[in-house]
Amino acid sequence: MVDSLYLNYKSSKLNVKYFLWKIIYTIEEKRLFNYEKKIIKQSNASFFVNQDESNFWSDYGNTICIPNGVNSDLFAYSNKDTSYENTIIFFGKMNYQPNIDAVDWFMKNVFPYINKEIKFLILGSHPSKVLNKYISDRVLISGFVDDPYEIINGSLLSVAPMQTGAGIQNKILEVMALGKIVITSSLGAKPLKGIKNNKNILIEDDGERMAKLIDEIFLNREKYVNLEISSRKFIASNYTWDYYKTKLYKMIESYI
Repeated sequence: MVDSLYLNYKSSKLNVKYFLWKIIYTIEEKRLFNYEKKIIKQSNASFFVNQDESNFWSDYGNTICIPNGVNSDLFAYSNKDTSYENTIIFFGKMNYQPNIDAVDWFMKNVFPYINKEIKFLILGSHPSKVLNKYISDRVLISGFVDDPYEIINGSLLSVAPMQTGAGIQNKILEVMALGKIVITSSLGAKPLKGIKNNKNILIEDDGERMAKLIDEIFLNREKYVNLEISSRKFIASNYTWDYYKTKLYKMIESYI
């Protein structure tokens, strides 16, 4: 009886805390929106990494889209840890809520349906403790590693089933630059202008269909070699820091 009362009391405190934060965020959302509007109106130009966001804020001032990019050295990277050849990778900073949401969705909607020989590695710094519930003989959490690209390069493929968040996901760009297959959601692919499903990347929002796609790649890897080559070429042509650095400098100089 005492334990039950304690749990009810604890639950009530959590509900009150959630309600208070919801009120705070509702107020702060409006304040932040008005502040951002004001800053964009006062600025010569505002830069965005996401074209949709740039279009949205263009109603309030001069906005320019310059997407994120990758280091050109990745195109020639060749180190490979083959011990991960039957492992799916999720790559990203793991205290970032959209990454946590993506992993949570994958574990609930995809992982139970894939081939039991396939493992899953959550690869990234600062892993949230909420993900520890998924650790098993087939699910690992790495935390920070000195060279994540060696692991990615040796893996089966990478997943980025984004369910929340905005902007371009650098984890997708970097994995594609290595010439590895990326399976993402429509939300994850949306900021990548010019991207083509089944040519540069694989896009799937249904959990069971994503699981079938992963199994197909696991059993027929050679069938997806052209996708890997096309993936790297797409990033090399559209998303390098060298290209956007030059573009950014020219734009800044035009306002000086």
